[in-house]
Amino acid sequence: MRIIVFGANGMAGHMVALYLQEQGHEVTGFVKRKNDMFLCIEGNAMDTKLVKEILAGGGGVESITTI
Repeated sequence: MRIIVFGANGMAGHMVALYLQEQGHEVTGFVKRKNDMFLCIEGNAMDTKLVKEILAGGGGVESITTI
């Protein structure tokens, strides 16, 4: 399954993203700053236009963010 993890650079979000990846899911992290652990989209979770574009592809969503 394709899964977007919002907050994938944080402690909990990072662990969730790595776990999902280990389980065979296609994980994309939505982060403030990119990392090299998995595919990331850099952006602001408050940017509704960008979030709508990302979610249009379907799949699952995990949100582990603080605003």
